[in-house]
Amino acid sequence: MRVKTWKVLDWGDVPADAPTVPYECGCGREAQLPVLGRVIAITGGHDGPGDDGLLFDPGPHATPRTIQCRKCGRVLKLETADVR
Repeated sequence: MRVKTWKVLDWGDVPADAPTVPYECGCGREAQLPVLGRVIAITGGHDGPGDDGLLFDPGPHATPRTIQCRKCGRVLKLETADVR
């Protein structure tokens, strides 16, 4: 059985052989998202754009900069905010 994955349009700092975590699109399709670092929580809901997110352990971490849902075609781009 094939694993459902997001279509990665811009890998950013994430290596191609990175581990993956399940991440859900607003259309309801869940697929594996490659990440750099250790994810400790996946947050969010379907209330609107910007509600979903990943919480990482301290240390180096990254997600791809741009991904696309293989079901509905929605493109998600990483928004950066320097919160410390």
